[in-house]
Amino acid sequence: PNAELRPQVLQIVEALSQHAPEMLGQVDAVLAHLLPTLASLLTVSVSGDCRFLCLKLLCDILLLMLGEPGIYQPRGEDAAQPGSTTARLNTLVQEQLLPVCPSLLDDEDPIPLYTLKLVVALLEANPQLIASAARLGLAPRFFAFLSLEHTNNNVHNVRLCRMVVGAEGMVPDEVLAQHGVAEKVAAVLAYAFDNSVEPFMEPVLDICRALLERTVEAMR
Repeated sequence: PNAELRPQVLQIVEALSQHAPEMLGQVDAVLAHLLPTLASLLTVSVSGDCRFLCLKLLCDILLLMLGEPGIYQPRGEDAAQPGSTTARLNTLVQEQLLPVCPSLLDDEDPIPLYTLKLVVALLEANPQLIASAARLGLAPRFFAFLSLEHTNNNVHNVRLCRMVVGAEGMVPDEVLAQHGVAEKVAAVLAYAFDNSVEPFMEPVLDICRALLERTVEAMR
């Protein structure tokens, strides 16, 4: 939209996004026009507030669509059918969303938080996207955030680290050692236990298990 009208248009889209039935009832228009336009605004010279609102809208709308089996079936036959909603969503994610995530993670707060929230939702809905995220160099970024001192050390990032560490063949053991993942996980686990941070406990313990499984496999 025109730069002068952009804030008003985004406010209208935000209002529409609160009405799930209407949004899901127009899924073709959302996929063909709305989501690509919002994604394109993440890379142009717009204000931080505008980028954040576009990212938030993308996150809200995609979370809605990913949770609808009739729209997104990454493990079904629909995923391989050109023109299906699943295939179109995967294309949007791989061509427009994941490639801009590295720059969004360097953006002003709270853009990195919403980026992590979006990426973890995408990868949990379709684990095959972990390979795409790894190729874009996102795994080391997640490991860098896995620190008690880092502002992006949140439950979304911990869940991302769990998926990356547990994904077979995606990240070599040498990369995990280079980023001190084992030591960071131990520190985060101790903090979560001492402070009763329940949302951290399960994903951090899963990372510990994945690291142990890697160690056992390497010793065979």
